[in-house]
Amino acid sequence: MVTNEESGEALEVPPLPRAGWVGLERALGAEVLAALIGVSTSSLRRYAAEARSTPNDVAARLHHVALIVGDVSGSHNDTGIRQWFARPRTELGKQTPAAVLAGAWAPRDDGPRRVRELAAALVGAPDSQPNALTRAALRDAERGRVIRARDGNDLLTQLDDVDCVQTP
Repeated sequence: MVTNEESGEALEVPPLPRAGWVGLERALGAEVLAALIGVSTSSLRRYAAEARSTPNDVAARLHHVALIVGDVSGSHNDTGIRQWFARPRTELGKQTPAAVLAGAWAPRDDGPRRVRELAAALVGAPDSQPNALTRAALRDAERGRVIRARDGNDLLTQLDDVDCVQTP
C-alpha cells in the first residue's frame, strides 16, 4: 500500500510501471504530462527511466491523470487528448482541465475530481469510438441479428452505447 508522505494516509495507487510513464508521455508529450503532474520534464524522464523513485504524491497524480486519459481516449486520438486538456470547459468555470491540474494537487481535491468526472462523462458518449465488440454488435443489429452472451442474455441489451430493439 502506498501512503501520502505528508499525512501518512493510505492511497489507492497501484505502482505504475515504466510502460505507464512511457505510454502517458507518448499520448500527452513530456511537457504536458510534466505540467499536469507538477514535476519538471527532467524529473519526469528520471522517474520514467526508473533512475529515481517516484514520490507517492506524484504517483497519485500520475495515476489520476492516467484514469482521465483512459476515459478521454475512448473518443479522442492523442492529438485530441492533448486538445481536451487545453480547451476551456464550462463545467470547470471556463478553466481548462490543464489549468485545474496545474501545480501540486491531490486526486481527492475538488478540482481534480471534477476533471475526472468530466472525462468519465465521455465514456459511452454518442461520439465515442466503439470498440470491436460494439462494432460487431452494431453490424449484426443492422442485419437484424441478436448477439447472445454465453449466459443466454441478449448482449445488445447490455451495451450502453447501442440503442436497438431485439428482433424476433
